[in-house]
Amino acid sequence: MEAYKEFEVIKGSSTVVKFKVNTEQLGEYDKLLIRYKIGNEINKHSEDGFFKANNILPERNAISLLSSVVVEGRKCNGFVIPENNMRELVILRKNLIAKTREAEEEEKRKIRIGEKKIKITYHDGEYLSGYCVFGYEAILLTDLRLAKEISGWGTKVKNEVAEKLGNEFTYPEAEKLAKSLPELNKLRMDEQEKELQKRQAREKKVKRKAELMSNILEVQYDSFEESDEGGKTTAYKSTVIFENETFMFNDRNIFDFGRVINPCYAIQDGIEIGGLMRKNKEEDKYYWQTFKTAEGWFDVREVTGHELQAYLLILEFGKLVNSSIRM
Repeated sequence: MEAYKEFEVIKGSSTVVKFKVNTEQLGEYDKLLIRYKIGNEINKHSEDGFFKANNILPERNAISLLSSVVVEGRKCNGFVIPENNMRELVILRKNLIAKTREAEEEEKRKIRIGEKKIKITYHDGEYLSGYCVFGYEAILLTDLRLAKEISGWGTKVKNEVAEKLGNEFTYPEAEKLAKSLPELNKLRMDEQEKELQKRQAREKKVKRKAELMSNILEVQYDSFEESDEGGKTTAYKSTVIFENETFMFNDRNIFDFGRVINPCYAIQDGIEIGGLMRKNKEEDKYYWQTFKTAEGWFDVREVTGHELQAYLLILEFGKLVNSSIRM
């Protein structure tokens, strides 16, 4: 038998509103299960004559309703309740959430160790038929590659599962079956290899950034908007600050060309602000280039150590690092 906390409030001049709150379980989305009754009005569709409320609103000391009601000629979407009642309801909800989570974890533990069996059911659909599974069991079987989520249908279990294990089985039995299927073993090994490669790439990226940032004091990014034949786009002025030097670059994504990083300073006296960096592969050195109509692009000078460090930091970790060519 379910347990309830009951209390009542007076609304208007003398209308009594009674509340019943389930103290043992929560509803959908962790809502308290609250029922109410206004005066002598009875809900003919419920055993106790009470109506369902919606939720508590602690910031307003109120209980909201699923639909509006009229009390003494006034339309109401909810009822304000005493602060002490609201405090009790907030504590009750918090405790029920903790209790529910604990019960859910215990249920999951029992499934994982085989104390509680996994059940699959056959679904005969118009376009797709097969065995399906729900809830936490669906997650477990999907992770084992013994089931797959199908949009609009549910989680479909492989036919081999029912053929070899039946409609009820333990998770350890499912694990054993998954390991015995060659195609799943190969798929699992391939995925593990991909995950290893991703993790190594992430670790390499973190290490690389730490190396580039080793003697840099600060990096600042200031966005600005510019327009070209592709329309408006966001670019960034990136500032890299060393102890005794500061370098600024414009990081842009040019329409039908791609990403370009230019210095916001003259790379040599007498030359306009800007330029492009080029690597001479034969010398394994980097050079700043500038452009003249008669000569085209040509080397001006070798890039300094801190310039290169700042440039590579923006190139590899700047705001536009994942941008694609605008077409």
